[in-house]
Amino acid sequence: MNEEVLGREAANILEAPAFRIALDALERSYIEKWRTSNPKDTDDRERAYLALQVLEDLTRELRVLVDAGKVESSNKARATRRRAS
Repeated sequence: MNEEVLGREAANILEAPAFRIALDALERSYIEKWRTSNPKDTDDRERAYLALQVLEDLTRELRVLVDAGKVESSNKARATRRRAS
């Protein structure tokens, strides 16, 4: 699959209401687990923190795919204009 198609698919995922709702719910849940954890329970807080990091990593990776798709699309358009000149 080329970068342009992957970029469009990644954008669709990021913009999908179901994805946003699920991501927000997970983020709230992990923050609440961290906030309400026993101060002595560092393992639970670490797990909640790592889970939040995974959500951020996933979102970041999707944005990278979107950006790569935009670059690919721009490169193709530029190449087409050069051939037409």
